[in-house]
Amino acid sequence: MRSRNGNRSFRLTIYSLIFASLLNAENYIVSYRSVITNQIISNEKLLISQAMTACGTPSSQSLKLISNTETFKDLIKENREEFLTYLERQGILISSSQSSSIKHYNSQMILEFPSQCFTVDFNDGFAIITPLK
Repeated sequence: MRSRNGNRSFRLTIYSLIFASLLNAENYIVSYRSVITNQIISNEKLLISQAMTACGTPSSQSLKLISNTETFKDLIKENREEFLTYLERQGILISSSQSSSIKHYNSQMILEFPSQCFTVDFNDGFAIITPLK
């Protein structure tokens, strides 16, 4: 039977599917920091921890990776470069300092991705990573 509101029952079904998929997904907090001194990477950290509480609503940009693993940390180890490129597209902070003297030039650049929450959903050999606002 069709409701007076047109496609209300269809919209409820779609919303319930999206909500159910978010409940099955796991939330993680990810941050990244890289220090480059004189064009050499001197320190690099990619920190991943599971979120204790729900983070927020999903954004539209998601990353889909082929996954044979069951954990997010193992997935990132396999696809590190692709994930770091994805983080750069999300927004990365850059700070730079330079000093020079007659005999010596010194430069330092810091690339930093502030802590952000992501949801990760493992389905049929794929992992879908979506940032949360």
